[in-house]
Amino acid sequence: MGSILRKAVIRMTPVLCKADIWQLRHNNNRIETDEQRAAAKGRVALVRLDAIGDFVIWLDSAAEFRRQFAGRHIILICNKACKGIAEASGLFDEIVPVDTGRLNYAGNFRFRKELSHELERINVELLIQTAFSRRVYTDVVSAAVRAEKKLTIRDRSFDNASQGALKATDTIYDSVIDAGDGHVMELVRNAEFVRKVTGSTFRASVPVLRATEVPDGMIPEGDYFVVFPGGSFRAKMWPIERFAQAAQFIHDTTGWKCCVCGSPDEKYLANGLTSHYNGDVIDMTGKTTLLQSIEVIRHAKLLIGNDTSGIHFAAATGTKAVCVFGGWHYGRFLPYKIENGQLSGGNDNDINNNDINKCMPAVCVHDMECFNCRIVDRTSQCQKHMKDTGLFTCVDMVSVKDVTDVLKNVLRELQI
Repeated sequence: MGSILRKAVIRMTPVLCKADIWQLRHNNNRIETDEQRAAAKGRVALVRLDAIGDFVIWLDSAAEFRRQFAGRHIILICNKACKGIAEASGLFDEIVPVDTGRLNYAGNFRFRKELSHELERINVELLIQTAFSRRVYTDVVSAAVRAEKKLTIRDRSFDNASQGALKATDTIYDSVIDAGDGHVMELVRNAEFVRKVTGSTFRASVPVLRATEVPDGMIPEGDYFVVFPGGSFRAKMWPIERFAQAAQFIHDTTGWKCCVCGSPDEKYLANGLTSHYNGDVIDMTGKTTLLQSIEVIRHAKLLIGNDTSGIHFAAATGTKAVCVFGGWHYGRFLPYKIENGQLSGGNDNDINNNDINKCMPAVCVHDMECFNCRIVDRTSQCQKHMKDTGLFTCVDMVSVKDVTDVLKNVLRELQI
């Protein structure tokens, strides 16, 4: 019965969104009293409800917001999955985690009402919604916080909400700021937004994740590489037997040990890789926290994975990565593009090397005319291929040879 109800809610999502839009436009909380104004003084709220990988990319710009708002109390409202990373960054004075899964479920009016009541206790002089691809429910959060002034970035992607819905929710903000269209690389777009909000001369670079302590014995001994074979959904995930062949190539070329990382529900991927790999595998799937997995990646010689958070963890720790990537958002999240040749922060303990070129992931793709379909506009041929194989065409077309050719160049760059 629950499944039937959920399907019904999904079909009714456009109608339910209209109700949320009406609600947030008529309940856009502002600073109204002297008591609220006093409580808001010197306080800034940054809203960033992205998933983990996108959040890591944004940390480069978050560090600049910290510099520009030095001496002010910065409150981060973020996806609860990113809370640990946000705390470890040291960039925020206060963190308010949000269960975005419940927030973004169209039928969950009760949760959004309870969340709004919680957020309306926050008083700030300035609220900045920082994500380019917004959802209506992102703006529910922005509307709930009491602020003297509210800013957002203009969403020209329409990936997560229709143009009409965004036009309606734009009205809760005092300023909607342009920072490029959907094909601008995210690091650069984030930096452009910071420049327009603060007037700084900030230039985009690779973010840096601070090193954290892990239990003794958690970091594998000796030289090793990491395979990060998971993904947000199966269609984006390169077949595990091909990962095993690529891993075998790395091991046979370098002698490094193979270490597999992922969440507990990705254990089947580690088992699949082990069954196709000739040698011992260090299986850390489900055995680490998020921060501990970052440290395992930090100490690795190399990482190979799909378009997922592991690639961005590698970049932000100075570990070279190779990403098997489809073309749905090619140029937006990968490959990296930077404006500043210097790392944006951290120290010698936080990064594997000081060569920024070795921090940027290498991308392995099969070029196709339908690149930048944004998934929602994929071709009928791709839809059929996905139905037959479970994979996007652009992912399935990447061969083991394609990946090993990229690996040869990377290993040469690493002087292996």
